[in-house]
Amino acid sequence: MVALNLACGVYYISNLNWVNVDWEANSSGVQQMDLSKPLKFENKKFDFLYTSHFIEHITYRQAEVLLSECYRVLSPGGVIRIITPDFEKICREYLRQIESGSLQKSEYVKFTLIDQMVRTKPGGESGTWRALSQGNSDLKEFMSLWAGVPVGQGQSEGYNNGKIYSLLIKITRVLKNPHSLKRYILWQYYKKISLLFPKWFRDQHIAFCRPGERHLYLFDFDSLKALMEKVGFTEVVRSTASSSISGRSDILQLDLDSHGKPRKGEESMYVEARKIIKLRDDT
Repeated sequence: MVALNLACGVYYISNLNWVNVDWEANSSGVQQMDLSKPLKFENKKFDFLYTSHFIEHITYRQAEVLLSECYRVLSPGGVIRIITPDFEKICREYLRQIESGSLQKSEYVKFTLIDQMVRTKPGGESGTWRALSQGNSDLKEFMSLWAGVPVGQGQSEGYNNGKIYSLLIKITRVLKNPHSLKRYILWQYYKKISLLFPKWFRDQHIAFCRPGERHLYLFDFDSLKALMEKVGFTEVVRSTASSSISGRSDILQLDLDSHGKPRKGEESMYVEARKIIKLRDDT
């Protein structure tokens, strides 16, 4: 059974049963592909399709086109698995924290919702929350549980050393990948050109976030289910980080961390569906 990991980032399974694609190929196990265009695969090629925290980084219309492409390349009876922030769950958690009197936690939930939609620089204001969590184990634990990111990890040598390490990693990746080098040069050029505009204009209209960092749309289960059914998927259900209607066990290494907890945090939902088996199926 051949599986596709769409917009895999650094989390992928490297073997003959998996095809991993992303905007950039930072290793030999990943194919570079422009995901804003039709997928470069023939019809009914894959038995399983996996995509984690990608669909929220494109517009609703782009999501519809993407899901149509996913349907096309999935074989009849095949399963698609989508992991994405759950808008309903985020809203309910925000209200729950307010009602329980945990105003700092409610602010963090609100921050995770809004910051990735409006940020104009890599990371947005996440550094402010990392600083707030230092010395506050309760907040730190909640942030890690909710967003799925160990807060402060890699920061033991101090913020400045962390910035230097991050820069060295970035330079290494750029030098290894000609595509990344070209993009880096253009990125620096665009930044210089942007200085021609007034600061108020730059602050309101120009963002230099990393590719795929900003959220352009958020689904709840019902809205994602409706869109998936619109393009042809059936049996759309909620799943969990540790289970799948496909019966596959290899995806656990994608969705669970080393402690067996959801890698992308409690804010995520896991939605799966099948491509219907038709007596005569041409797509």
